[in-house]
Formats: sequence, C-alpha cells, structure tokens
Amino acid sequence: MTLFGSISSPGCGCDAAHDKLASVPTALTRALACVPPQPRTESVPLHLAAGRVLAAPVLAQTDMPRFDCAAMDGYALRFSDAPAVTLPVSGIAAAGQPPATLHPGTAMRIFTGAPLPQGADTVVMQESTKEAGNAIALLRAPVRGSHIRLRGEDQHASDELIAAGRRLDALAIGICAGAGARELQVFQRPRVSVMVSGDELITPGGPLAAGTIWDVNGPMISAALTAAGCEVLDLIRLPDQPDLLRAALFKLARRNDMIVTSGGASIGDRDYLADVLGDLGAERHVTGIAVKPGKPTVVATISGTPLLALPGNPLAAFTIWQIFGRAMIARLTGAQSETSACRHVRIASPLRHLPGRCEFRPAHIVGYGPDGLECAVCPDATHSARLSQAQAADGFVLLPADCEGLSQNDLAEFLPFQ
Repeated sequence: MTLFGSISSPGCGCDAAHDKLASVPTALTRALACVPPQPRTESVPLHLAAGRVLAAPVLAQTDMPRFDCAAMDGYALRFSDAPAVTLPVSGIAAAGQPPATLHPGTAMRIFTGAPLPQGADTVVMQESTKEAGNAIALLRAPVRGSHIRLRGEDQHASDELIAAGRRLDALAIGICAGAGARELQVFQRPRVSVMVSGDELITPGGPLAAGTIWDVNGPMISAALTAAGCEVLDLIRLPDQPDLLRAALFKLARRNDMIVTSGGASIGDRDYLADVLGDLGAERHVTGIAVKPGKPTVVATISGTPLLALPGNPLAAFTIWQIFGRAMIARLTGAQSETSACRHVRIASPLRHLPGRCEFRPAHIVGYGPDGLECAVCPDATHSARLSQAQAADGFVLLPADCEGLSQNDLAEFLPFQ
C-alpha cells in the first residue's frame, strides 16, 4: 500500500532525522511483512457474502444477456419494413417466453427483456408510434438495430468477472448473481482480539470514580475491525500490571490471527508493553514512528502472531489505525493489495507545522477550487487526545516532516477515512 503520491515529500523518509524512528513508508513495509496472508477459505451462500473477500475468481456461467432482447417497451419489426406508413401488429413478445416469429410486413408488441422475435432486427420505442386500430403508425424513422440488447454484450460464458481478493460490496454481489453464482468461495474472517490497558479505564457508561475515564479505544477499534471483515474474539481491559498483560498476550497469541492493543507502548514509568514483549520473546519490527500523532506505535509478532500496539490517546489510535491497521487487516483478510488511496487537495487556509515528524492532520473537504481540485480546511494544530477533531473531518492532510507549514492554495496529499 502506497500512501504518498507525486508530491515531493523528502521529509517523509525521516528514519534518521528523529531519534532513529522509522518513517511511515518504512514502518508500513515492515508491518505488512509480518502479516501472513489468510490461508483458510470457506463456501458461503451468495446472499451472505457481502463484506467477505473472494478466495477464487467468479466466472460467468453463461452469456449475458442470454439472447437478443428488447431494451425497452415498444414494437419489434424488420428495418426493411419501416418505410411503410402503418404496420399491422401480429402478436405480443413478453419477458420469460420463448422467442416468437415475426411475419414479414408486420410489427410485434414487445416488452422490456423479452426475446427478440425471429426475423426482427429493430425495436421502435412505444413513444415513437401511434396506435391505429390493430396496427401502428411510425411517427419517426427508426434506426436499424435500435433498442436491442445483444446476446453476450454484457458478459460471455467463462469470462472472469471478479478477481480473487475483491471485497464484496452490493455491486459485486449483483455481478456474481448475474454470473449464476449460488455460493462463493471466500476467505474465512480472521480472528482478532483487542486489549486496552490503563488503570484509569472503565467500561463506557459505567460509574466514573475520581481519576477514571471511559474506554474509547476498545469499542472504536473493535468496530473498525468488524467493519474490515474480522471476527473480534475479545475486548479485554486491563490495569497497568505487567503480570496481567503478559498472561493475556500469551493466551491471545495462541487463539488469534492478530492482536491489536492500545496503551502502554510509550516510555513512561507505567508503560510496560516493551518489557512484556521482551518477556514473551516477541520479535519487534517497529518501535516508534516519525509521525504525529502516533509516535509510540509498536508492531511485533508473538509466537508468529502479529501485534499492532496503538497509542493510548484516541485521535492517535484512530490515525494509526487508518494508516497501518486497515492495511494490515486487508492483507490478513486476503484482500487485494491496496493502491494509493491518496489524492491531491488545495489547502483553504495557511497551516503551521513543527518540523521533525510528518503529520496527519484531520481535514474537512469544503468544496472545489477554480481548477476543480477539492479544498480542505484543518484545525490549527493536532491534539492526539481529541477524537472530536476527526468527527467533522473527511480524512487527513499530510504535512511533510521537513516543512514549516503550508500556504493557502498549496497542494497537499489527502488520505480519506475508511
């Protein structure tokens, strides 16, 4: 997955520039490398396949349309008979019936989807005719072959209609139905658990004692995982106690395809994740990223199970999920490798930025500039604990690590939320 497009952003490759933190592209490459593709597949009924990822391509079982048919209500005729002032109506062709036979010098009433009568080569729409007893008068000259859907013009038998790796939406389900698929071979949903840590965290809606807060990241990340096609096995909240964290991760690594954690990944006195991972013999692939927000992100594997450790601040957790989490899960679910989701926008008002780390700042699309590019507005600064900054946003604007800001109407990379 490539996050950066054609805008030159040398500051994004700032591995050595900020305490040897990995750049976003480098960290993403390392993170994806430790996620094994999903090997398990299953067959599911077509109507239950929405949101799943195809494990095998869908091939057309027949031509579509299966026969030449009317594209609208009207009259089927021979084009060579069109110069006649009136044509007698010799019958009716309806959908679901076998093809009728059109007698020379006549027209046949035909309805949308009905097989084209044998001998007919043109359909005149109803609005271009006038009834005259048991005949029709043509109000305008028809075009040869008009208003006919030809056999196979949409698909031919054995055509590959959808490739393996496609996440199935409503349109894809419709295409599969048109291909004649009753069941689809899909990748099984990966099993993922979420663990959040913090002495201050309690279940949302629970009574708040002094110094406590409701857990935001647990439900938010669980919802994101579910939307991405995962089966969320656990949502665990633990206090900042190394023994509990160690025991929980040991168990989760053995029953999940991936683990997502939140909190405890920084370098404070009560941030124990690094020590716990060391005790478990985990292999660490990313230990901090030169990005704002989300610097203390960690990617590791425990007994071969990938772990994404998100920051504890909600906006930082949401940002890292958008950049790293969804890409890792796409690979885990068997989805096709994503191409760049970024696009270019114009900055509606000046932005300041402290050089050192690249920044993904929440941005709201407010319209279009004279050149047709979208215009985005951003807050004056990013606050990693303020999830409300993302509520009105449509995505992130990238501020390169080496820039001191962007001027009004400058081009910027924009990564939409998903």
